[in-house]
Order: sequence, then structure tokens, then C-alpha cells
Amino acid sequence: VDDTGGKLLEDASFTIEPGTHVATVGEVNSGAEALAEALARLHPPARGRVLINGEPIEALPEAITGRRIAYLSSEPILHNTSLKENLLYGLKHGSPKPGASDEAPLTAFEIAEASASGNPLPDAARNWIDFSTAGVADHAELRLRLGDVLKLVGLESDVVDLGLRSTIDTELHDDWSKRILEARAAMKVAVEAPENAGLIEVFDPKTYNQQMTIGGNILFGRARKAAFEADQLAENPFVRELLATSGLDERLFLLGREIADTMIELFADLEPGNSFLEQMAFMSPDELPTYRSRLSKEGAQTYATARPADQAAFLRLALAYIEPQHRLGLIDNTLRDDILEARKQVFETLPAEDDSAVAFYDPETFNPGSSLQDNILFGRAAYGISKGPETLRRIFRGILDDLDMNDLVFEAGLEFSVGSGGRRLTSSQRQRVGIARALLKRPDLLIVNRGLSALSARSQTRVMTRVLKSGTGRADEDRASFATFWVLMNPQNATMFDEVLVFESGRLVEQGEPETLAARKGHFARLLS
Repeated sequence: VDDTGGKLLEDASFTIEPGTHVATVGEVNSGAEALAEALARLHPPARGRVLINGEPIEALPEAITGRRIAYLSSEPILHNTSLKENLLYGLKHGSPKPGASDEAPLTAFEIAEASASGNPLPDAARNWIDFSTAGVADHAELRLRLGDVLKLVGLESDVVDLGLRSTIDTELHDDWSKRILEARAAMKVAVEAPENAGLIEVFDPKTYNQQMTIGGNILFGRARKAAFEADQLAENPFVRELLATSGLDERLFLLGREIADTMIELFADLEPGNSFLEQMAFMSPDELPTYRSRLSKEGAQTYATARPADQAAFLRLALAYIEPQHRLGLIDNTLRDDILEARKQVFETLPAEDDSAVAFYDPETFNPGSSLQDNILFGRAAYGISKGPETLRRIFRGILDDLDMNDLVFEAGLEFSVGSGGRRLTSSQRQRVGIARALLKRPDLLIVNRGLSALSARSQTRVMTRVLKSGTGRADEDRASFATFWVLMNPQNATMFDEVLVFESGRLVEQGEPETLAARKGHFARLLS
């Protein structure tokens, strides 16, 4: 029952044999979801019992049920740490045992200190992974097993993409920077080929990069402190002083006013919610009235007479301008030269306290503020190139293959921080992580409670087929060794299971082999039609 006393499920009795695959079908909240929660010890039944080998589930230690039962809902719980830590979480269920860790055992002094201070004896920094749970002997085998499982659930290519988007600490991986620079050189050769001409504009400290914003061309590096992020440059004291010294403040202010005037002329008469408003790159639809007001103010025609807030607002528009993207024809050779001179002044005059605030682009060095992908690309993709992204992706994959860098990128992807609750991942990625984590601990019973709902119907079927056929994630397995209880989204997938439970209005109304139930022309047959 729920917390109001309403019945969620009644009159359901069945047995799951070890290694048996059981599917449940029915409308949403027809009772199968509540049963899945009861089997996972998340919702105790008001009447009746859940027995495991004759023992009431509530009588078993959580150390047993937690390790031997895996549960996946539509919203798996992910922690604000790396993808790898989230995947291996289910293997960390006990303190390190002798021989199970790569680190040295606790010394007698450490044991005595912990005892005297009342602190717990196990060290959180030690290796808590129980390799035997995953069926491996050490970290090397665990890495292979991890790759197998991620491939099984269709997450392998996503991890590579996350790796390309990630920044890496070359102090922890001292050989990575050399290999990334090799890939950068290979990328430069590839994009200079005639068939790829114009795909990207490579970073050159001596030239203006047309594919970057004006602010990006001035800074010419990756911001590593918030004050130097693109949306903060117009208020940054160092940048404002630099613009004043170089005489760019007045020119960029007027350029920003011209941008605002053009945007208002183009979009101001559109109704709220019009899709064309989303195409504005400089300001949000809500900002249009504010900029109209700023443009109409008397005395705001020059930089010197404008209020500080108006100065910053118009400078922000100018610093975000990209000629090939916005095509307003606002940048001439004189302005480019002055921007390059301002870039030189940034290199020479950045205060010592801000020395690490910007990772400048240098063709000869790894950029610690840029992602792995941006370090290899070392430039900006050109706007408006037909099939440009697809071509660049193909070139990237070829370079990674040729230089044998896929493992490096994969490791970087495993270190990707998923954010609070996994919010840096998509819904389908979070669900794939959830089922991968469940498979890694090799449960006796896998419960999936609509846990692949964010995937397309085809992807759900593909992952489900692989899971049911493979207990280890390796292709030579014909069938999973564990039992499954799967609350299905699509009744058509029930034909892959040994047994089907059909629920309706909180009751188990049919059960049996899928072929038998389909021939019976009852509830299950109607769901299939």
C-alpha cells in the first residue's frame, strides 16, 4: 500500500528460479512497479512475504541482499564524482582485506593511533574494490571487464566522447601531453589536405582567428578563473583597463551599440515564443526591451558619457561577436590589428596574481585549460561548412586509431565528473550507467523497474537482448547466469523472457510462458496487439 493506505498491489504469488528471466507487462502503475520495489527491499509488503530460498527477505542481512540483488529504476542514483567511481560503487562494500589492495597494510602505529583517537580503522583512501565480486583478479582485469560491460550497454562511444570533452591533469599522466601533441600535429596535417581545406582555423598567436569571438581573440587562451570567462570579460578590471589603454573601449562600445540596434530592428516586433528569437546569439529575448531602453537614453551616444552598466552591456555584445557567424560586416583590418596588439599586451601585462587565470594558446605546448579534443584540434571549426562536424569526427577517430590513443581517451572519459545527481549526463546515459553498475557486481537477481525508459525502443531492445544473453559482457556467453525481473516498457519484448507476469489494476492476472499466453488470447495477447 502507499502512504495514504491505497492499494498498489494485491493477490500476486509466483516463484523465480535461479537463472530465470521474468518479464512483467501492464499499464503504468498496474502493480509491477510496486512488486519490483518489494523484491528490492525498497517497499515492504503490508501483507504476504518475499522469501529468498525460504528465508524472509527482511531477515537477511543487507550485506547479502545489497550485494546479491541489483536494482535499477528510471532515475539511478549517481554521486557527484567521476563516471568511473559511479560505475565501481557497487564493488566497494567492505573494508580492504589483506591482499585485496595495492597499498601497504596499516602499520602498528596507524592501528594504535586510530584506536587511541577513536577513529575508524579502515582508511578511506585505500583500495576498497572487491575484485572477486566483479569476477576479476586485479585492476588490469577490472579495466577489461569495465570495457566489456560498457560496450554491452552501448555506453562505450559515449565514454570516448566524454573523454574528448574532458580536461586532464598531465601531472598525473605525464606521458599524455606528448601523445596529445603528436595527435595535434597529425590533425594539422589532416586539415591542411586539399579535401579538408577550410574545415578549421588553427590557433596562431600572430594572426586574428575569424572563427573566435573578439573577446576570445584578445584573451587568446582558456579561462581558468571565473573573472576571465567570456561572460565576465566586460566587467573584468584588467580587461577594461587594457581596452582603455589601447583605445578599443570606445570602438567596441560603438560596435556593441550597432549590434544591439540591428538585433532590435530584426527581432523586436516578433511575438514572445517565436522560434526566430532563439536564433539571437547576443542577447536573450527578455533582454530586448532593456537594450532598446539603453539605446534610447540621451547622452549615451559615447563611451565616456554612458553609465558603467551601459558601457559593460554594449561591450559584452561586441566581445561576443564572430564575423563568419553573425555576418554584420563590423570588423575591418585596422580593428583586427588593434585586437592583435591588445592580445600582445595581455601576454605581457597580466598581473602575477592572475598568472594562472588564463591558459594561453601555444602551438608547442599542451593547454591545461582546454579539453582533450580542443588540445588536438587546436583551432576553431569553420562556420557553414557542409558536413563539417561529421568530417572532423571522422578525422578525429582516424587519428586516435592511427596513434593508438583510444585507451587514453577512454580513461579520460572514465574520469569525467558526472555532476550532482549525474546531471552532466543525459537521461539515457544515466540509465546506461545504472545498468552497467548493476552488471559489474554480477548479482544473483537483476531487477529493472522501467530502468531503460529514456532510451529509444530500438535501443531498449538492443540493450535488453545483450543483457539477457551475457552474464559477463563477453560475446561467447549464450545466456546470463543471473535471474532477471524486468518491468517492461514495451510488451513486445516479453517474448525474449522465460516467463511473463501480466498485471492489471494492481493484480497479477496472468502468468506463464510468453508463447502460451499469446496463444491464450487473454490479457497478454491484447497488450501485444
